[in-house]
Amino acid sequence: SFETYSTSPASGYYAVHVDNIRFTPTVGGTYMIVLRAYNVAGDSVVKVLFAEITGSSGSGGGAVASASSSLPSELEVGTKYKLNDSYAVDPADYEGYDGSGRNTFGIVRSITGGKISLVGNEVTAYSVCSYSFTDYTFLYETADASSTNGIANSVIKYSYDNNGTPVDGVFNGAGNADYAYTGIATSHVQQGRTDYINASDSTTAAFELLGVMPSYTELWDSSWTSAGEDLPNIVVLPNISAFSSNGAAEEIDVEITDADGNAPVYYMASDKNSMPDLYKQAVAAATGKEGTDLSGFYGNMAMFVPTEDGVYTIVYTATLNNQTVTTEYTINAGDVLAPDVSVDVGVINGSLRAAASSVSATTGSTFDFAAIRVNGEPTTGFTFRKELIDPSGSTVATITSQNLANNGTSYELSTAGQYTVQYTVTDAAGNATVIKYTIVVSSSTVSNPSSGAVTTLAVVLIIVGVVLIAGVVIYLIRFRKRKPSSKGKSVK
Repeated sequence: SFETYSTSPASGYYAVHVDNIRFTPTVGGTYMIVLRAYNVAGDSVVKVLFAEITGSSGSGGGAVASASSSLPSELEVGTKYKLNDSYAVDPADYEGYDGSGRNTFGIVRSITGGKISLVGNEVTAYSVCSYSFTDYTFLYETADASSTNGIANSVIKYSYDNNGTPVDGVFNGAGNADYAYTGIATSHVQQGRTDYINASDSTTAAFELLGVMPSYTELWDSSWTSAGEDLPNIVVLPNISAFSSNGAAEEIDVEITDADGNAPVYYMASDKNSMPDLYKQAVAAATGKEGTDLSGFYGNMAMFVPTEDGVYTIVYTATLNNQTVTTEYTINAGDVLAPDVSVDVGVINGSLRAAASSVSATTGSTFDFAAIRVNGEPTTGFTFRKELIDPSGSTVATITSQNLANNGTSYELSTAGQYTVQYTVTDAAGNATVIKYTIVVSSSTVSNPSSGAVTTLAVVLIIVGVVLIAGVVIYLIRFRKRKPSSKGKSVK
């Protein structure tokens, strides 16, 4: 952490001060602190400071190793990793080393690729790409950070302006010139191995509407001619963003198509200055502004001119870290109501069957389509379609007449099973109503009993009849009473 403030000296130039630089060292030794300050134009000034930290020195890992030796084989975007920050060096490999206490070593790290965050030895990748990591160890003198006595005090080469004359060299930490980085010096430097590591992003980007997506719109009035009238209708789509936990998409594309797949006239907010004044006025009015004020039309907003009845489809596409995501919305325009239709099942064996989810018939029955009734509106531009589909799914008949007509032909329900009768009415705007009925057809064949079976049945019935008669006779004999004698006694 550090603190900054600025002052305005007598010279009239503002000075930027950096105070109370704080960091937590992990090992003892010499630390190089590089400060770079930018102005609003992007120009920068670089300062290099050195700090001696007493304590135990870190153990090395052999001759200059790879900066990425502590990294996995693939980086995950948004995840923090620690880079190698300790090396063992052989002083004899560095020109100018004299063994004095003034000689010490530093590390310069080169990382190329996409967007990163680097704090100390902790690196975080923010782009899906291939990164290269290279470390350089170099010799410098701590006693005189700005000396040029043959020992390089920095391996960072810069191009800077010396009173209007471009100068290339190594930065010595002195002066207030603006330095531009040009590369790494070669003297007094040992370069480590360069490793290339890919970064990937496993997070899923999501879209977020920054407003309300309309669900319906009236059509553009092409007869509009006067600025004194109400402006013709357009559709302004709300701002939208796409993001994941690792960042936001910098650009979002939109594709708009009507019900026939054709693109209407539309403009993105980034193209608003090229819109005709009529569209500018309509957009300004739709966003609560006046005249041609388009300040309310910004970011990833878009507008389009609805001229066709039906459904418009809006597809947004965003790319974030090489991951492409899409989202889709639909807007109804103009006439989107399906026709109000009523129709009976049809005529079976000359009898009209009223509307019902299912009716029955037998094989060999004849079928004729019913007339279609459209309620409450003229049928100009309408199309009609009647279909009879047999149990196998094959279309037996197709008629395109609204009236009760089979083109002079009745159709036979020749197969047992379920037939489907389907009536479709489509209006001039492409809105369709579909009505389906089912005819359950059963076999018309009834099995007749054989003559032998009939004879057997007759014999059985005769025998049953004789037995019943005999039973009645026995019953009458058993229960008949004799007349009493004259003496009043009965004879048993």
